[in-house]
Amino acid sequence: MRSMNRLAVPRLAVAGGVLGLVLVLPRPAPSVTVPEVRLTGIVTMGAESSGAYHGGYDWHTFPGGAWNLWVIAGNDPSGTFLNGPDGARSAVNLLLKQGKQTFTLLGSANQPDLGFNGVNLHFNGEATPRISAFGPLQASSSQDPPFRAIPATVTTLYNPGNTGPGADALQYTVPGSTNWAVRLEDFRFAGRSVYSIDRASPYQIGPDGRQDNVAKITLSLAPPDKAAPKVKVTQFLASASPSGGKWFAHCRLVGNATDAGGPLPDTRLEVKDSHGVATTSTPLVPAELTGKVSVRFDVPADVNAGKNQMREYTVDLTAQDGSGNRTVFRCDLQLTRSHPSAPKFKIRTRSAIFGVRG
Repeated sequence: MRSMNRLAVPRLAVAGGVLGLVLVLPRPAPSVTVPEVRLTGIVTMGAESSGAYHGGYDWHTFPGGAWNLWVIAGNDPSGTFLNGPDGARSAVNLLLKQGKQTFTLLGSANQPDLGFNGVNLHFNGEATPRISAFGPLQASSSQDPPFRAIPATVTTLYNPGNTGPGADALQYTVPGSTNWAVRLEDFRFAGRSVYSIDRASPYQIGPDGRQDNVAKITLSLAPPDKAAPKVKVTQFLASASPSGGKWFAHCRLVGNATDAGGPLPDTRLEVKDSHGVATTSTPLVPAELTGKVSVRFDVPADVNAGKNQMREYTVDLTAQDGSGNRTVFRCDLQLTRSHPSAPKFKIRTRSAIFGVRG
């Protein structure tokens, strides 16, 4: 019932033989105190396939050191910069609002693009990043590459000259709040040819004759009452097999899902090629979460020629409630040549469970 949207309703009452009119007013909505959380540092950098920092590829919003990162509110790389116009004024101090916010990041490129790139996010002036993520290079504007947390077992770049373990997290619980959280909803790092834009120089805003790398992050700040569904995976199997010059990736998942106070969520099992070749999804039975899915893809010519030793895929199980809150079980499939002279592959899986606000 939406009491706040109802008009006051007059009610007739009799007291001591006198007919009176009692006005029933709607109850005011409870006030929501949004905690103050500021995005005070952003670092993007080249990464290995493990998420580890690849030296020589880094951009940041910290004054001093190579190279500066220029920040725009929203999705448009041609938008107004929030920091700059020079390295001395490259710092950011962005107050996050409740809900989702997207920031576009521009950095002048001085090296060939890498296959993987990462981002570290600092909040409220802390020297240690609280969110660390990496993923494959975005090769086109329509591509939506998967991303995952940089694990604590590898070294990443905190700020110029300082490294440390990855945050191993895609969300940050705001200190002093009742479980309000900042979540990284999306991260993508595009190759220089995707946007073909030149607005950034290493230490100032302005073109320098080189196409820029463009990255985008979407953050959400959400209260604790928007709980994501709970997903429990009891079995996950994955395999790969060749057939007629193509490969099949087969996945089977067994588990269950619950959503406190509401119906069981809609679920689907999805195989998504990190390189944008194929995407396949299938609905699952919510009560049991049992399903199978296969995706067929070409054996890449560079793999058969021995020039590329690896190809990555992701498998996502997504459980979503009626409010758009969702939980994702993600597994990475890594197909690797077992011998340089033979196109044989082995499959390796890693998994993580994380919640995402709607």
